[in-house]
Amino acid sequence: MDDCGGPLVNYRDGRFCLAHLPFEDKCGIKGCVTDALVDMPACEAHRHVYRQWEARFGRDRSLFSNRRQMYRQRAIDAGEERMEWEPAPAAWDPSVQHYWQARHIKVVEIAVTACGIPLSHTKFPFAEGEQSIVRFMNDTWPATSPENRPTYLAIDKGCKVMQTLGHEQLLFPPDGWMATTNIKVDTWHYNSHAIDELCVTWCNPNDRHDPNLIEVLPPQIHAPGRARARGLRARGHARREALNENTFHRSFNFEASEQLNAWLEPFSATCTKMKPDNHDLFLCIILQIRAERLQKDCVPLA
Repeated sequence: MDDCGGPLVNYRDGRFCLAHLPFEDKCGIKGCVTDALVDMPACEAHRHVYRQWEARFGRDRSLFSNRRQMYRQRAIDAGEERMEWEPAPAAWDPSVQHYWQARHIKVVEIAVTACGIPLSHTKFPFAEGEQSIVRFMNDTWPATSPENRPTYLAIDKGCKVMQTLGHEQLLFPPDGWMATTNIKVDTWHYNSHAIDELCVTWCNPNDRHDPNLIEVLPPQIHAPGRARARGLRARGHARREALNENTFHRSFNFEASEQLNAWLEPFSATCTKMKPDNHDLFLCIILQIRAERLQKDCVPLA
């Protein structure tokens, strides 16, 4: 609702702003001023056009609302033979100009380095499932080039991804991921996975038995720029100093992806209003800008 108490604007899935709100009840075909039907944003003359568009791009009652149908259609588009009883979707005319709102991509998955530089990205139409993550991992780091796979890989659902890899026989050596990569969970998610035996055994990002993850600091020496903690953490530091014990410091940043998400947040509203091709191009541009800025700020090692 606007500040003057005017008419309501549907900011979730509405098609028009406050200035063009009278067009909300009109047909969605550009140039058509006929009133829309009650059950769809199209007039009677353009009912079939809307049904055809909805079957491919619609948000609610499209074939993509059923995941099994979506995966089957994707396999057919990839070259798999269509059965006789499977109806072929009608071709969509891209020259038709309309004001209908297509479905939104649920997840944009991005692989980043520990310093935050984006490596690759993909889009998931639904939730961030383990099988989708596995496909993204295999596309980014294929088994044909195991030397290019990262030594450590942090994933929010790392333990569940390991279970999926094991189920699909993609985890164990000689060709599996465990031959080259240690799959970890970032610290925030690991604290909530503490009851998972698999996660505790393999996915701890602060594993003190791994010298590549934890740096041992001498007593009374803290990491540069690290603020002194308060509360229980401060008492823990004081106890270690009193006992002349070593302290531990993480060697890698496992929150780089969360920092990238925070940087991308201002662009989220813009991305939801884009066509697929424009969205792909825009995402590539801003990720390239992010990578160039980080590379410019990096201090080369001596």
